[in-house]
Amino acid sequence: MAETPDLGLQVIRKIHDALEVPAEWSLEAHRNFTWWAHRLAQHVWAEPTRSSNDIEVVRIHASTDLLRKVPDDARTVERLSALNRFATLSALVWERESGEIVLHADAYAHARNVSWLLPLLDAAVVLQAAEAHAQVEELATHFEAEPAESSHPSSGRRRDPDDVLDVLGNVYWRVGNEPSPFTEADFEATVQMEPRPWSSARQDGLGFTAELTLPGPGGSGEEEVKCELQASADTQHPRLGSGLLLRLTMPRLKGSTAAERAALLNLAEFREWTNSHFFGAWCKSGEDALAFVQFLPSAVYEAGLLSRLAWNLAVRGRWAASFLQHAGR
Repeated sequence: MAETPDLGLQVIRKIHDALEVPAEWSLEAHRNFTWWAHRLAQHVWAEPTRSSNDIEVVRIHASTDLLRKVPDDARTVERLSALNRFATLSALVWERESGEIVLHADAYAHARNVSWLLPLLDAAVVLQAAEAHAQVEELATHFEAEPAESSHPSSGRRRDPDDVLDVLGNVYWRVGNEPSPFTEADFEATVQMEPRPWSSARQDGLGFTAELTLPGPGGSGEEEVKCELQASADTQHPRLGSGLLLRLTMPRLKGSTAAERAALLNLAEFREWTNSHFFGAWCKSGEDALAFVQFLPSAVYEAGLLSRLAWNLAVRGRWAASFLQHAGR
C-alpha cells in the first residue's frame, strides 16, 4: 500500500525553502524548524494531522520570540490590546505563566485549500520575522520587559541580519505605496457568495458590512449573539500602506473587560483547535467592545482571497462566542 503523503511535512519544507534558511542559523527536525534571522528565534511547526468534517487537516504554526520578563499587571493587558489594533498577519500573544510575549500566526491546511493558503502563510512567516525584529526594542521599552534575544546552540549569536528582514521596505512598503489591488469586484463577489455565512450584507464601494447572527448557549437560538463583519480597501496601515482591513466586532459582554477577553482569546487561538486561520489579532474596539482585526498588505493580494477570509472570520465569530460563553467571560 502506498504511503499517504504527509501534508504537514510538505508545507514545512516549502516554507523552509521559501525562506532560504542558512543551515548554520537553523535547527531542523521532522515536522518543525527554528531559525535565527538575526537576534530573535522563529519557530515553524506542524501539528499531527487530524480529521475535521471528514477532511484531513494539519495545523501549521509560526511563532517568533519577542519579549520576556513581561510584567503581570493590568497595564500589560491594555498595552497588548492597543498594539494588536494594528495587527497584520500575526498577533502579540502574552503567555502570562512564563512572562513572555510572542508574535504568532497559524493556519489550517488541507488538500483543498493548500494551493492558495501556502502563499499567504509564507507571507505571514516572513512578515512576522521582519516585524518582530523591527519593533522589538520599542516594544521592550513599552512593556518594561526584555527582548527575547537568543543564540544558535552551535553558531552562537548572529551578527548580520538575514536579507529577509528587508522585506518591510523592499517589498511591502514599496507595494503599499500604490493603491490597494482589492477592487469593487472583489467586494461584490464576497457579498454575493453562496453559501453566505451572514444574515445580511451591504457593499459600499471598496468595502462591505455584514451582520452575523450566532446561536446562543447550546445552540438553542436563545440569547443570540449578533456580530458585525467589516472589510475596507480604503484604510491605510501605518507601517505597510495600502491593502485590506478586515474586522469582526462582537457586542459588549458582561464580566471582564474587552482588553482582558482579547488577551484570553489570542492565547486560546494559540493553544486550541479553532478551525479558523489565525492571521490577525483580538483587541478592544471602541469603549469596551471586542474585535478581531487583520490587515492584508497589498503584496499578498490574490483574487478570491477576500471571500475566503471573510468566511474564515465568520467561523472565528462562532468559535469565539462559544468559547467566551463556556469560559464565563
